[in-house]
Amino acid sequence: MVLEISGNQNVRVISGDDKTEVKDDEDLKKRHNQTSFVFLMDGERWPGDVYHYLNEFWMKNTVTQDDKLCFEKIIRDEQFEKRVLKYLEIVETNIHANRRNEDEDWFHGLGKRHKTKNKVMRDKLRRRMRNYLSKAGKKFDQEKTREMVQLLETRLKNAGYNSSYYDRGDSAKRMCDELGEFRCEGRYNKDECEHQHTINPYASKDHRVMFRLWDLDHM
Repeated sequence: MVLEISGNQNVRVISGDDKTEVKDDEDLKKRHNQTSFVFLMDGERWPGDVYHYLNEFWMKNTVTQDDKLCFEKIIRDEQFEKRVLKYLEIVETNIHANRRNEDEDWFHGLGKRHKTKNKVMRDKLRRRMRNYLSKAGKKFDQEKTREMVQLLETRLKNAGYNSSYYDRGDSAKRMCDELGEFRCEGRYNKDECEHQHTINPYASKDHRVMFRLWDLDHM
């Protein structure tokens, strides 16, 4: 989509979401309401959000040419921009807060009995484990397998259903880092996730809700 402005100069319209050029009015109408747009004069190029943030950083700080070359080499990685933008999204949240009165938005939709994020996450894993056991009990209803499920349930109950795995405050047993970020471990037949999927349910209510659909072996 090309707009003509004064001086007979043309301006191209680029979507800030997927970095594709808007073709025409119909294409423009298909974009969601929160889409950001970049307007480029003839001959201008837009390298993307990451370069924009880096340029702002370089202008505000003393950065050598070697530093810039190092940055540019790193960001050629196709996953780098996704990681940076995800980090910037997390930075804008109240991720360090734990108590309800410190981050009321995170607790939206939860009962008043929930006072801390850590406790909510522990309860979340308890429910998930009980749900798994319930499904296993219905699927394996033969006598031998039923005994195995019952034994597993007893052990899990004695271990608190391993609820500390979701508690970022438990440095000995947690499956996340100190801020609460969980990393996908890849499919069962892979050593790691080739897409580097991560999620932090401690960051915001939306991340907490999305975590319900998240599997640690793959999304």
